[in-house]
Amino acid sequence: MLVLVLFVARLYAVKLPVLKKRAERNYTACYFRDSFSKRNLLGLERQAYYKFPKNLARPTHLRICAIRVEFQPDTTSKTTGNGTFDLSPREQSPYPIDPTPHDSLYFAHHLEALARYWYMVSDGKLTLEYDIFPRSRNGAYRLPHPMSYYSLDSWFTNYQDALGRLFIDGFNLAYAIDSIQYREYDVFILFHAGADLQGDIGTYYQWLDPNVYVPSPHDIPTAFITFEEPVIEGVISEGLIIPEYVSQDGQLGALNGVLAHEFGHQLGLVDLYNSYNFVSQVGDFSLMDNGGMIWVEIPGIGDVRSVLPSYPSAWERAYLGFEPIYEVNDTATNVVLQCPEKFMGNGKTIIKVPINEFEYFLIENREPNFGPDTTLYLHQDSLSGVIMGVIYENGEYNSKYDYLLPGAGILIWHIDESVCYGDTLGNGKNNFLNNALQWNPFRRFIDLEEADGVQDLGFIMTYGEPDDYFFRGNNTTFTPESEPNSNSNDNAKSYIYITNISAPGESMTLDIKRLIAFPLWMRYAPGKYFSPLVVADVNEYGDGKEVFIS
Repeated sequence: MLVLVLFVARLYAVKLPVLKKRAERNYTACYFRDSFSKRNLLGLERQAYYKFPKNLARPTHLRICAIRVEFQPDTTSKTTGNGTFDLSPREQSPYPIDPTPHDSLYFAHHLEALARYWYMVSDGKLTLEYDIFPRSRNGAYRLPHPMSYYSLDSWFTNYQDALGRLFIDGFNLAYAIDSIQYREYDVFILFHAGADLQGDIGTYYQWLDPNVYVPSPHDIPTAFITFEEPVIEGVISEGLIIPEYVSQDGQLGALNGVLAHEFGHQLGLVDLYNSYNFVSQVGDFSLMDNGGMIWVEIPGIGDVRSVLPSYPSAWERAYLGFEPIYEVNDTATNVVLQCPEKFMGNGKTIIKVPINEFEYFLIENREPNFGPDTTLYLHQDSLSGVIMGVIYENGEYNSKYDYLLPGAGILIWHIDESVCYGDTLGNGKNNFLNNALQWNPFRRFIDLEEADGVQDLGFIMTYGEPDDYFFRGNNTTFTPESEPNSNSNDNAKSYIYITNISAPGESMTLDIKRLIAFPLWMRYAPGKYFSPLVVADVNEYGDGKEVFIS
């Protein structure tokens, strides 16, 4: 039996088992669509925004400037909290996860946990350091307005304007007081007092229990925001807006997964849920969908979300240049595919099989727990109460961020780059730049080929099941005739056969065969209107079956 326990180091160690939970998640559709960074902080060369890089990410060190911003105190019930940071002693904290006091140490430990996560999932390619302002333990920059001023309750007509004003006001105030040298930093995070709008389910569920579900429609959305040009001291043109905490309306949560997801936007990742209605499309298997929000049950504490973000999916890791792509264009037998946690600079973790000019499959091995030491712990810092990462019993940190996934085995992703070319919003920008790739559930940019043959993700409220993996004992075949099948999104035969998939493990094997519809000879005749004659020796192939297409 595999066990994950919460390690609480106070006066002595307390180990609480953490159970995987398959329950409904409740989020608020705040009608704000995140943006993503185009600054290319990882130094990757691409033909287009949506293309994989030509090079792996070089070792990159990023400096984070984080500021703590609060508002004028208020008594309104339409926002969570009173507008200021909660500095109550630990023993008075209303939350066992991300407990008070929410001082500089609390945010420093969250940034340390963020740095550990991205170092692990990038195979050591990305390191982060941070400074938090004000420098004092309990200080914050207090804006001249209440929190509701930066909501749609004020004169703002959309969240982009409201969040932009908050971001600009916060960083301008920090500069006016402390003359922060923004040019020394790469990433900018605004931590604000209170919870976020995404966690406000009271607006929709107040009828169940008005004492628990308290509407707070003027909370501020968690967001990654961009501007057309630098708006602060000629330097800052984008950044993260992150709340003080995410627990509200009877739901417990941690900032860990929220920060990991939003930092994905800082690195250039798009959302892989439906950014129009917030419906999950690829579930817990993707950090940029629900992978940062997985729920667990901790006995003695309750149901908690976002304590342990999952690994980025194969597409996300390949897009960021963290791991090389092994492309198969014909036949490969007994291919060994490692889970990403085991990748040490050699071996294969991502396989690409082209379908046509715009479509391809990505194959990866996701293994929640492996190795001789299968008992894992979450380390909760004794001073701040922040979850710092995953550790073994001896206290050593590890990279098993996939532990909360629903199963193990091969995941097969179907990517369709033609979706990027569309302009669903009609604003002159393509769907990739608009972060609107997953709006059509019948033709997504990225889709998981669910091994059980039932398309649940995006249609039924599920975030992934054990039967979605390919493995011996479930489904070991993915071909033009199987269910699901390897056809293109236009239902054209791909002649791709993925078979003989082994049992789950940190290393799995499979066979890949890619036949070409016309494997023997093809001749291309250039020319827009008139083309020269094309010569081919069709008698060379003696099966008596030739097809001529012009």
